[in-house]
Amino acid sequence: METNFFAKNKQSVYMGHVFPCQITATFNKGKRVYETGEISKKERGKWLKVMDSGIVVNN
Repeated sequence: METNFFAKNKQSVYMGHVFPCQITATFNKGKRVYETGEISKKERGKWLKVMDSGIVVNN
């Protein structure tokens, strides 16, 4: 298993593929959430729950 694979689903068609570039930072709503192999502990999202009615709520 890849040690730097942060996706929720641990399967990907790109697993083992070598790209000629690398991601150095990721931003969400203007805030840096990932940089050079580290996920920010400060900027975390919230889990959403979809109710049977289709309404999405924060947990």
